[in-house]
Amino acid sequence: MKFSKAILLSTLALASAKKLQYLGVNEAGGEFGEGHLPGVYNTHYIYPNIDAISASIEQGVNVIRMGLRWERFQHELYGELTEFDVTEYKKVVDATTAKGAVVIIDPHNYARYNDNLIGSEEVPIEAFTDFWTKVAEVFKDNEKVWFGLVNEPHDMETDDWFKAARAAVDAIRATGAENKILIPGNGWDGAWSWGSQAWYGESNAEVALRYFSSEDKNIAFEVHQYFDSDYSGTHDSCEKRPCQNNLKEFVDWLKTNDLKGWVGEIGGTLDDECKGCVQELLEYLQENNEYILGVTWWAAGPWWGHNAYSVEPNDKKEFPGQMAWLKPFLPGPSELTEVPTFINKKVYCKGCVVTGTGGDGSLWGWENEKSCEIDVATCGLDGNGGSEDKPEEQQDDGKIYCKGCEVTATGGDNSLWGWENQKSCQIDAKACGLDTGDDEEENQEETSDGKIYCKGCVVTATGGDGSLWGWEKQKSCQINAKACGLDTGDDEEEDQEETSDGKIYCKKCVVTATGGDGSLWGWEKQKSCQIDVKKCNLDGSSSEKPSEKPSGKKGKLQYLGVNEAGGEFGEGHLPGVYNTHYIYPNIDAISASIEQGVNVIRMGLRWERFQHELYGELTEFDVTEYKKVVDATTAKGAVVIIDPHNYARYNDNLIGSEEVPIEAFTDFWTKVAEVFKDNEKVWFGLVNEPHDMETDDWFKAARAAVDAIRATGAENKILIPGNGWDGAWSWGSQAWYGESNAEVALRYFSSEDKNIAFEVHQYFDSDYSGTHDSCEKRPCQNNLKEFVDWLKTNDLKGWVGEIGGTLDDECKGCVQELLEYLQENNEYILGVTWWAAGPWWGHNAYSVEPNDKKEFPGQMAWLKPFLPGPSELTEVPTFINKKVYCKGCVVTGTGGDGSLWGWENEKSCEIDVATCGLDGNGGSEDKPEEQQDDGKIYCKGCEVTATGGDNSLWGWENQKSCQIDVKACGLDGNGDSEDKPSSTCKFEALGYKCCSNCIAVFEDDDGYWGSENNEWCGITEECVKSYDECWSNKSGYPCCDSCDIYLDDETGKWGVMNGDWCGIPTSCEA
Repeated sequence: MKFSKAILLSTLALASAKKLQYLGVNEAGGEFGEGHLPGVYNTHYIYPNIDAISASIEQGVNVIRMGLRWERFQHELYGELTEFDVTEYKKVVDATTAKGAVVIIDPHNYARYNDNLIGSEEVPIEAFTDFWTKVAEVFKDNEKVWFGLVNEPHDMETDDWFKAARAAVDAIRATGAENKILIPGNGWDGAWSWGSQAWYGESNAEVALRYFSSEDKNIAFEVHQYFDSDYSGTHDSCEKRPCQNNLKEFVDWLKTNDLKGWVGEIGGTLDDECKGCVQELLEYLQENNEYILGVTWWAAGPWWGHNAYSVEPNDKKEFPGQMAWLKPFLPGPSELTEVPTFINKKVYCKGCVVTGTGGDGSLWGWENEKSCEIDVATCGLDGNGGSEDKPEEQQDDGKIYCKGCEVTATGGDNSLWGWENQKSCQIDAKACGLDTGDDEEENQEETSDGKIYCKGCVVTATGGDGSLWGWEKQKSCQINAKACGLDTGDDEEEDQEETSDGKIYCKKCVVTATGGDGSLWGWEKQKSCQIDVKKCNLDGSSSEKPSEKPSGKKGKLQYLGVNEAGGEFGEGHLPGVYNTHYIYPNIDAISASIEQGVNVIRMGLRWERFQHELYGELTEFDVTEYKKVVDATTAKGAVVIIDPHNYARYNDNLIGSEEVPIEAFTDFWTKVAEVFKDNEKVWFGLVNEPHDMETDDWFKAARAAVDAIRATGAENKILIPGNGWDGAWSWGSQAWYGESNAEVALRYFSSEDKNIAFEVHQYFDSDYSGTHDSCEKRPCQNNLKEFVDWLKTNDLKGWVGEIGGTLDDECKGCVQELLEYLQENNEYILGVTWWAAGPWWGHNAYSVEPNDKKEFPGQMAWLKPFLPGPSELTEVPTFINKKVYCKGCVVTGTGGDGSLWGWENEKSCEIDVATCGLDGNGGSEDKPEEQQDDGKIYCKGCEVTATGGDNSLWGWENQKSCQIDVKACGLDGNGDSEDKPSSTCKFEALGYKCCSNCIAVFEDDDGYWGSENNEWCGITEECVKSYDECWSNKSGYPCCDSCDIYLDDETGKWGVMNGDWCGIPTSCEA
């Protein structure tokens, strides 16, 4: 079909994908004031404003995650719940759920109570279960209340956390509560590190399954995900792109274990980069809404209004711009079609009475039954003015002076504050003898930027912007993070220079990441820094200019090429006969590919042909013929990868078995290395796709082979595949084959091994096999994400040895997005080889084998913008990839798909089985002879050694194939029955079958063509006639039963029927 999944996902708010069941916001405030526990309500903390929540619900929000602190709900462990806090909190909960929205209770405690870990001696697990037992008793009768066990556990043993979580879930269920329970993970609960990237110890993915399973009713696993440089949500960027990739491993884990997930926090600043990031993430989560229940944005709340991530509405029900991003995804119900927005600036109080302090040090008041921010400049609370009079309760300038001098807080301007009569008042520093008489303390220096730095380095608080603060001489001072060695990346480093444009440049030129705008980034001194592309000669201005970038991001892959299949064919005939059972590549075809910019060829062989018996000498014929192609290819500047296409076997016996000891494998590679070691453009691919063996057994053999190769003095690149058919998608957490490649490879290899790379293969059809006409594992780059992340984590290099797809828009988009992703990661991925080309591979639906006019199947045109070159050609001439037939009928070989091949004019050609009478539909009635007048080669005997693609039977006599006369040999099963009527499929005369469906891929002079089982097939006349009645049959879609048009594109007008696309009948235009 000619319109892609991108259209399907973007049209009509994703007409073909259901929305998430829940989408809403976090309401922050109840967890504020963690330095004042339990604290004073409306001074140190506040619960949400129900009017603001109502405005969000009117827009379609249907879930609120609402923060609290355990220490406020329960002033002492095992104590009764605090009546005031439970009452105030429950007022908001009840009002919200009465409007139809869900409320998630969020103890924002990081798996701690008064900074002591749950499970410690100070906070036993029993204390945690006691808390949840009492909370559940309060809320269990409201099914719209969900229980989020705790916010972001961290810096603890993962098993300790899940043990506590299991106990809490059991305690909640023991009360009779059936409410949904959300279970977060260790390590700050990051989705990106749920599994293989678990930097915090044992992974959540592994440990959670010790304590929970799909048998647990009404639970979900909660993750948080931000997209800035360190995943913290504290920077103004969304650079961890593609953003959905950060959730991929978590979602796959849910699918594998039949579990449900919840994304408790996402967020981003108001810019196009973050907007695109959030939208692609939500689209991905909608596609997986069977496993992801919903999402809550961070954050809103009465003291959160002007934060850069805020979606808190004003009193006109206008929102910051991010709510407009969320609108198309909100599940509703909502009668509103648009989100009115405002520039998210501060809303000031009319007066100057301070009643609380925001998380960022701002001062807040309470007027007209709602919070407002104090205008510190207007109120004279910014340290630049004030009354000289003796303190009174309130002066004419609006200040509230304390009667006493006890300091309980410090304003953002370093003013001192107290608390009297249940409200804040400012300390008269001069009258109380706390002002020292000047602006500068002997212990604290005010710099040119106005900052007051502490003399010491003792941190007592953290500012909302990540700054560090201390307390000296009875007032706050900022920690000089640089001087104290506490720099987190916001200030200048001695190794990093801040330029006039505000950028922090790295000292070195090692690129570790790419920004969404194409900028290059490094990592030095435990923080990100931008690469100075001009200084590092990475801006394209150097004498050696980089290749043109098709994606506008990082440079091209260093290598991109094709697999040349043929040498591995005929696995049923080993060692077999050259040019009959197998063939090596055509150098002219390889040359045509190199002219287009291909610079690497992966070239198949069979171990059994190179070495007829284990430990024997290499076979002179095969080594010579193979080496001819290798030498000719490398002489043209391309790399050749030697590919023993043996699946870690020799004559079907596993490497490492009694029949094929590891020593036999090392003997083979020792001898091969000796032949090719002096050609640095020859790389050694240890073996193709190991499978059905112990992963440790494979890597043990691989280690031995690498050591054997190096022992010869060979320094050539060595490619090491993984177990489980070498799939990238299953390299780590999805390892269905036993111990994962990601885990076991590191037992035997590391970044200390010189000139090695780990090879993976990746197809995108339903079972990752590359045998179906589809590319449905989208987004396609996600299949490589975990492998690439593993390479980065372990400072290793990777190689993608096989990708492929059929000639359609879906696969084209898939391949392009994959190659763009790999280019972005070209520091770790060296290159890719397409599967496949080769002289007996020409008409396969994945083929990129050129014809003798140097024209290629269409897929080579997809690859062209990514090919590293060099190439003087700007376009790829293409042809419809149909069969090239021999002029005669002499069969000399059989293709991998059962096709018959001949050899004419020093090159291969396919036998036209219909014309030659080799399709089983005709033939001589005479006694079998070597060759009949109709061109058939009949065997003299009846011994069957092979079956043709048309089910004809074949034998092997006099060193060549011959067809079995099934009637004469009594193998037709029909006795003396009359011949069956011939088929009416006109395409059989061209050597093709007719398709079993009506989906057309292209049209030429012969008619319409489709593709089945990786082979072209012709569209029947019946199907073509149906196009007149229903034109969308051509694309595999029915016609609509109405005339409602949802989409008009280059293929026609489209509607929606039964949740899927349908074509608008031509009768609607009458």
